[in-house]
Amino acid sequence: SHTILSMGWCEKNGITFEPTQGSAQRVAGGKAQLRGKIASIEISDGSRCVNHSVVVMTMGDDEPDCLLGRDLMPKLGYFLGRLPFRVAEREPDGIDLK
Repeated sequence: SHTILSMGWCEKNGITFEPTQGSAQRVAGGKAQLRGKIASIEISDGSRCVNHSVVVMTMGDDEPDCLLGRDLMPKLGYFLGRLPFRVAEREPDGIDLK
């Protein structure tokens, strides 16, 4: 998964991004509007600082400004282990599983 920043947060903080168009399937259903990408931005968790590329998307008011993707977690020393989860048994839009 990719690390995502909300377009509203980028605009509010003067973060520029390369505009792109498209959409991505949300795990919870529906589509998210892709707005752009940032080739390299400095990201810090307070103890580590790394440069990383991110995707910029339109996010809802009830959604966070940043979603850490599995692409960024190892750079910050994070990992998920033994985390139980279940993926809905449905075919994702636009992907033929046959």
